[in-house]
Amino acid sequence: MADAMLSTHRDSVAYVKEGKSDRWDYETGVLLRVIELVWNRTADARFFDFIQRTMDRYVQPDGSIRTYRPDEFNIDPVTPGRALLLLDQQILHG
Repeated sequence: MADAMLSTHRDSVAYVKEGKSDRWDYETGVLLRVIELVWNRTADARFFDFIQRTMDRYVQPDGSIRTYRPDEFNIDPVTPGRALLLLDQQILHG
């Protein structure tokens, strides 16, 4: 299933063709977590690269997160933030 995800959505978790714009939301975080688990199990760099490409679509040069609205006071956006922690751990402290 993870291979299918990567071949269908090469650049990120966005479902633009299906009418779902890329958003910093709970669903994105869950999908990224699954991809992370597959990467942990297989050590296949394609999965880590996919997570990194997805985060690159959201995190702006100034550190802000595109489509994230802190004024909504919603806990769901915490889920994709876990992917940022993974990147920090692997790239900066790995």
